[in-house]
Amino acid sequence: MGAELREEKRDSFVEFSNAGVMFTRRLGQRRLLKYWTVCAATL
Repeated sequence: MGAELREEKRDSFVEFSNAGVMFTRRLGQRRLLKYWTVCAATL
């Protein structure tokens, strides 16, 4: 049961990563870098 839960977490993480990659490609690296810099600065 524990292994199944771990597998599920890993799958959702992979999906999240893929979404992030697609988002990055669509937005463009430079703009995303600026966005992350702003986020980091506000934290």
